[in-house]
Amino acid sequence: MSQTISALDRDEWGRLELEHFSAFAHRISAVNVGHGRASYGEWFFAPDEPQPVGRRVIYSGCWGEDIRLGDPAHSRAEVFDPADPDELAEFSLSLKNWESQPDFDQQPNALRV
Repeated sequence: MSQTISALDRDEWGRLELEHFSAFAHRISAVNVGHGRASYGEWFFAPDEPQPVGRRVIYSGCWGEDIRLGDPAHSRAEVFDPADPDELAEFSLSLKNWESQPDFDQQPNALRV
């Protein structure tokens, strides 16, 4: 089963050798973007290549009125073990889910929590 790590957990983030947001910020994909009093949306990034130890990672997060892009409190990494075929299938499914999200929020007037 994949493991989701909050960017606030700096010890685990470092132990797993996860990248800092600034290392890939220019390569993120923004989805479900909307504009209210401020812009909001979600972002994700999956490196093309596995980590040197072979793990696959999907970084993701959100931003909004009081949440800046890349804020560790709203950023996470989903880590997949390459030795487990089920996890590699889960990685592919999760990445396809992110890639299939609309660019813009389909319900811009919906109440956001």
